[in-house]
Amino acid sequence: MTGPKRSPRLTPPPTSAPAPNDSEKLTLAVVAGVLTVVLVGLFLGVYFCIKRYIVKQNQAHTIRRDQHQARQLKGLADCDSACCWFTGENKMGNEEIPHKNLVLVVYIFTFVTGLPANILALCAFSRKVRQKPTPVDILLLNLTVSDLIFLMFLPFRIKEAADNMEWNMPYFLCPLSGFLFYTTIYNSTFFLTAVSVERYLCVAYPIKYKLMRRPVYAVVASVIFWVVASGHCSIVYIMQYFEHKNSSQIEPFERDTCYKVFTKEQLEVLLPVRLELFLVLFCIPFLICCFCYINFIRILSQLPNISLHKRQRAIGMAMGTLVVFILCFGPYNVSHVVGYATWLSPSWRVHALLFSTFNACLDPLIFYFSSSAVRSMLSQVLKGVMGRLHMTCCDRTVCCSYVACGRNEESTQCSNETT
Repeated sequence: MTGPKRSPRLTPPPTSAPAPNDSEKLTLAVVAGVLTVVLVGLFLGVYFCIKRYIVKQNQAHTIRRDQHQARQLKGLADCDSACCWFTGENKMGNEEIPHKNLVLVVYIFTFVTGLPANILALCAFSRKVRQKPTPVDILLLNLTVSDLIFLMFLPFRIKEAADNMEWNMPYFLCPLSGFLFYTTIYNSTFFLTAVSVERYLCVAYPIKYKLMRRPVYAVVASVIFWVVASGHCSIVYIMQYFEHKNSSQIEPFERDTCYKVFTKEQLEVLLPVRLELFLVLFCIPFLICCFCYINFIRILSQLPNISLHKRQRAIGMAMGTLVVFILCFGPYNVSHVVGYATWLSPSWRVHALLFSTFNACLDPLIFYFSSSAVRSMLSQVLKGVMGRLHMTCCDRTVCCSYVACGRNEESTQCSNETT
């Protein structure tokens, strides 16, 4: 006899995220409004603080310049003019660049920590893309390549900082390194935003997105990001070889600074472009990233079939990306707005750029939370390192015990011979 037939166990089909009700919509609207007010207040507060700082710096610079001129006039009456001009110029150079050591330390720290982490991520994503490519892996692979290009040209900036912020290398390297330097920074905003969109679509519309997800779309988006960022940052090349009306201006190959000193004609072109960079390459990606990750966290917190560990890791990735956006890209892009408002290139831009430099060593943390390939690669590397250390310790233990045994045998043999 055969028992009664059991009906097949049906698994419920995957459903999309539950639609928010009126109260949730109202809560999201309030959160979005509060976030907007906070961001606007933050930017306005930073703007007025920086503007006040600029006024004080200009006043201090004027006082130092007057004192310098007074010392020069006084020195011309007491000593040889050539010697006095050389000494005064050196003193002035040391006064104008007090941040050289800070820039040097930040650049070296970013290079030392970011290079091995991004090489590890490159190996992980390359292996993953060869085996089974997914859109997020392609996006993160491009972000890793962008960070590695940034780190490859960072030694030129380190050399510049070591030379008291003077450009003593071949001049063609100045626009080339600057172009790649700024292109990779804005590439990071694009790729981080694309990852946030991918994560949001994955949890908000899981069925539709799974049917429409194709790696070729990520490849096309990556090409567009590289082209748009490179096109906007080509202003670095244009400014370095800008043809202006002042014939007494120093030729590009005779300058001792790189992308720091600009004429009035250059600022008329450069400052509006910087404002466009702030609006197109920072504000729009940042707002998209905020929208995607806020809804990503909201939907993820409502799904009951996700473990607490995975939920915390996903929320940590989302919050980390937003923090990177605000801390790494915010100050430098705010300098574009301040420069356009005051119609000058702010002298503190070099300090704001240091925050963007940290992005190259913070991105691997996002990779760790975003990709299982990076986590497995890191686990393999750590196991290999620990295994080698263990083998080294074992070899030393065996060697020491062998030597100890040899010494014991020799002492026993000597005692037998004496007896």
